[in-house]
Amino acid sequence: MDIQKKLEEIRNKPELIKIRYVWGAVAISMFFIVIIWIFSFQGKAPENKPKGSSINDLKESLKKTNEEFTKEIPSLEELMKNISQENQSEIGKDIQNNSQNQNQESANPVNNN
Repeated sequence: MDIQKKLEEIRNKPELIKIRYVWGAVAISMFFIVIIWIFSFQGKAPENKPKGSSINDLKESLKKTNEEFTKEIPSLEELMKNISQENQSEIGKDIQNNSQNQNQESANPVNNN
């Protein structure tokens, strides 16, 4: 059967029939895409490892993370000390400024009369 003749027959059919052809083509295309996708997963199958190897890998990873964290703790403590010292000095300055402002206000009372 000639493809051009078949396409011409489909063009002459009602809209509902054309939509069925489209959905049929979509279904067939998706079937092949899913089959190819499944075969691509089989090609990437991981090697069979012993059961405990993933647990051992996890333990090693946790040990490394713990070691890195313990190395960083002193620097974090120093950072917190610096931040607290800066905050304390700023608080002290704020207290001094507030007391000076209150002294100036009490020395210069404003009469609203």
